Amino acid sequence: MTKRAILVVGMFAAFSPDAGVSHPAERGPSDHVWVLEKFQSERVIERGMEVATLRFNSDHTVTGTWACNSIGPGKLKWENISGQMHGKLATDGASARIITVVGCDNARVVAIANRFWLRVETARKWSIDQKGLSVRFADGSSARFV
Repeated sequence: MTKRAILVVGMFAAFSPDAGVSHPAERGPSDHVWVLEKFQSERVIERGMEVATLRFNSDHTVTGTWACNSIGPGKLKWENISGQMHGKLATDGASARIITVVGCDNARVVAIANRFWLRVETARKWSIDQKGLSVRFADGSSARFV
């Protein structure tokens, strides 16, 4: 292959949709905003608005969003099993703390976000695979994030 051909191939690789993008199972839980996709078997992504997000912070707290409001570090903590893409979630029973209080226009999004964040108090396990992040609750139900 000539230098010119190598340059052209390299340019197309740089614009590939997967170039430089790690898949969920390769990156771990932190340094990523996880967007709620499915909650209790219901697809919940709304066009133009995220129902809820989670972020696993380096200090092992969990923050996120509740419809159009931000959730600060509350009592939800995460830990991982060394070298694995799964771990535990635990809380001392305190509920999530809303940092911003903004009226959200979409009542369906707010209702689902309310149900999700109330359920977060019973979160027990998390795991990551090629499809994204799963959170398992005490009653066996789950949430899926991308």
